Amino acid sequence: MPGQGDQAGQDERRRHVHEPPAREESRHRLSLYDEVGGIYWPSSHAIMPLAPDIAAALVSDLRALLGDRVSTAAAVRDHHSHGESWHAAAEPDAVVYPETTEEVSAVVKACVRHGAPIIPFGIGSSLEGHVNAIRGGVSIDLTRMTKVLRLSPDDMDITVEAGLTHRKLNAHLKNTGLMFMVDPGADATI
Repeated sequence: MPGQGDQAGQDERRRHVHEPPAREESRHRLSLYDEVGGIYWPSSHAIMPLAPDIAAALVSDLRALLGDRVSTAAAVRDHHSHGESWHAAAEPDAVVYPETTEEVSAVVKACVRHGAPIIPFGIGSSLEGHVNAIRGGVSIDLTRMTKVLRLSPDDMDITVEAGLTHRKLNAHLKNTGLMFMVDPGADATI
């Protein structure tokens, strides 16, 4: 690798490991690993929302898709900025409430066009910090997608939408002789 072994190369590698990437760079590199293989550890100084012009254009596109099921309200964004973990909260630029797989797909395509991160959000009981929008972007709230798409008691197999909770799943299974024993806690989405 060019610069390896000399002081300038070592300083450059150190910069990539310990400093957040510039906003333009981060739109194209959403991984926690930088291009020289160092680990980039997100922290409170690394929280970078989308540029205002990009966020405005994205929100406009999302409203054209979902209408009033797009929110930029401070309270809604704050609710979607964290789970139950100790990680610092980081608000998304917008929160959307799709009701179908096709709407989720359309939201993802809009985010890709604008280089915006996508953060799936269930009930908000996460302990891992993965719902914190450290790069801004769109929180896709899946709580309106609660349908059971297919149930096969003979195979003990079920296909559900992403917003179905543990309790609602067991209520649906009540008369089948089956139950979902794994309790993720806090009536989490499955």
